[in-house]
Amino acid sequence: MELKLLRKREFLIPTIYLIFVTVCIFVAFDFEGRIVPIAWIVLLVITLPWSIISIFFGWAIIHGVALEFFAVMYFGFAIVNAFFIYLIAKPKIKGLQSLNLD
Repeated sequence: MELKLLRKREFLIPTIYLIFVTVCIFVAFDFEGRIVPIAWIVLLVITLPWSIISIFFGWAIIHGVALEFFAVMYFGFAIVNAFFIYLIAKPKIKGLQSLNLD
């Protein structure tokens, strides 16, 4: 039972993270040229360290230029972060993976 929960955890945590990022993208960008600043800052923080590059494009984001590009860029950053979260969530003890607790 415990091993099944560990296997689910390593997929569940990155999936929840990706869902959260997707929701933040749709809340932050209305794709008509406007952004919600607080939601954009939250999106920027949860996709760190990769999203730090978007600071250089702050003027374009604030004025609503190419929001579709930035949405794809943030989602790509989230996929990279989700992969690292998956690696962190994997069980570290080798003997625990080989136990058959069924």
